[in-house]
Amino acid sequence: MKSILWKMCLFLPLLGYSQTTTNGETNGFLDRFYQNETTQTVNAEPGGGWFWVVVRIFLYTAVFAVGGFFLVRYFIKKSAIETSEDAKFIEVIAVKQTGLGGYLEVVKIGATYYILGTTGDGGVRLVDKITDKETIDYIELHKDTLKPKPQEFMNLMDMFPFVKKVDRKRYLQSQKDKLKKL
Repeated sequence: MKSILWKMCLFLPLLGYSQTTTNGETNGFLDRFYQNETTQTVNAEPGGGWFWVVVRIFLYTAVFAVGGFFLVRYFIKKSAIETSEDAKFIEVIAVKQTGLGGYLEVVKIGATYYILGTTGDGGVRLVDKITDKETIDYIELHKDTLKPKPQEFMNLMDMFPFVKKVDRKRYLQSQKDKLKKL
């Protein structure tokens, strides 16, 4: 420990630091430090540095936001439960909301139909197994109309009364006719 302090004392004069003692204290370094600090504050331009401070704040915020976004995406991807994409084995046939966060679902697993009760907490309960042949035939006939539709942006736009509803087939036919006339 003494040898390290001794070497530092030897190199201080080489770096431009001299030891001056006043009342037994070393104050040469502190004098030089305070002198540099006062000259830097006097030479600093008022307001000239604010622009770059604001630019750096926005830049750092953007970098942290993008990094956080990709970090959250990575953790969500890693923590997701692996599911199979085979819709032939397990199919959700119909969903009906029964209350705040509660749903009744008709689900086909293999060749058997079940009625499940689900809650917003993630709870699933078997309500009944469908064994009636007439009900199964009805479900099989109307399976395509009973299935819940995936939410798309255009389906969400149907909620607003000022959005003009357009029949897609009729619209495409009219566009085709316009092109034929040209």
